[in-house]
Amino acid sequence: MSKVRQNWNRILNWYKANVPSREIQLSPGVDESAIEHFETILGTELPEDVRETYLLYDGTANTGILPYGYDVSRLQQVEKDWSRWCAWAESGSFDQMKPHPVGPVKPNWWNAKWVPITSNGSGDHDFIDLDPDVGGRLGQVVEFNHETGPRCVSAVSFGDWLEQFADSLNAGRYRYDAEELNLLPIDE
Repeated sequence: MSKVRQNWNRILNWYKANVPSREIQLSPGVDESAIEHFETILGTELPEDVRETYLLYDGTANTGILPYGYDVSRLQQVEKDWSRWCAWAESGSFDQMKPHPVGPVKPNWWNAKWVPITSNGSGDHDFIDLDPDVGGRLGQVVEFNHETGPRCVSAVSFGDWLEQFADSLNAGRYRYDAEELNLLPIDE
């Protein structure tokens, strides 16, 4: 079993054990042609761990299984979000914006080689960086806030990001808040 599949299983098993009142459903995976279609639009290939995730699951079906109500976006939504951010950037909407990301992230407000793979429904994302700054790593995961731009590198790859999340769940660092209907760090 691949590492990506193992970590998705760990995440789902944590939910089954810790939040039995909430059924978590993931959308069935897309076929290879859907990924290739998006890669053609993007102009480059997605990292293998991202491709594998979309072949397994086409996002987290708007279930907010990630902290603070974030979802892994369906591939079609990734394309829509990516297109929207690129159009805004091309129109000059961000020309006066000066982000200050931490780590090896280009200090642009938006970059056409950033793939918004998660969403909280309010314009915030984690993106796959396919154009990292000097010292960065192709495929690194970067936090993005719609008000401040790219914030920081949170993992060197999507596979590592998934593993870190699964490790955090299993280490007891999160709790499910039934009133908020979302996952919160234990200290909140």
